Amino acid sequence: MENNLYAMDSDKSPFESNVQVLMDMGKILERMYTMDIDRFRKCFINGYKEENIEGLIDEDYHRYFIVNDEICLRSQIDCKSERDGETIVYEVKTRAVAPIRYDLANYTDYMDYKIDRVMGIHSSYEREYYDLIRGGFLKYFFQLKIGQMDGAMIGYHNTQRHFGFEYISLKTIEENLFGNAFRAEQIFTVLNKILCTLLDNVIRSLESESYSFFRLGKLTRPLLPIRDRLIGGVCGTIR
Repeated sequence: MENNLYAMDSDKSPFESNVQVLMDMGKILERMYTMDIDRFRKCFINGYKEENIEGLIDEDYHRYFIVNDEICLRSQIDCKSERDGETIVYEVKTRAVAPIRYDLANYTDYMDYKIDRVMGIHSSYEREYYDLIRGGFLKYFFQLKIGQMDGAMIGYHNTQRHFGFEYISLKTIEENLFGNAFRAEQIFTVLNKILCTLLDNVIRSLESESYSFFRLGKLTRPLLPIRDRLIGGVCGTIR
């Protein structure tokens, strides 16, 4: 904190991340999707050493979104292209197939699972799209809105094999989640106001405290009746 300015970062400690495999996979696949093949091989395959890729990797680009003149949100921009003479920006996402997401601890057991059909309850793009609506679209929605992006290019994989791309526009995501873009805009505005109000209340409750940073987290009880078990974790560190 400095001059009543706070910065928030994610903070998973003291809990270990159970999605590290997918996070690492996402980083390398995003580079593979967006880099020239020779450059990618030079950076990440042929005698790869992290200290040797400095200057070969483009810097990250971001857009910033000010909410209610109180909070500034940041969204990373992955790609841009031309459409009808207009430059658009969009996100690149990697998406592991359904069984890997459901049982990530044993992801190596599902490397033979593949997407080989358009429709169906498993091994299909329909199944992946259905799961996206239920779980992935909401976080995509916020990132695309903050970055004022056109949509997201999604690459499906099983950590060993890639199965193809699907481009989903922000408009499609809004319609699937909220019915239409107007309602999506209202919900986005209201939720950001709730976030600002929540953070204001937390900071106000600490007025008499002396601190350089604090951790804001949550603990939740599972729906299943498992006695004396808590799940959850610290979700952010505010400085």
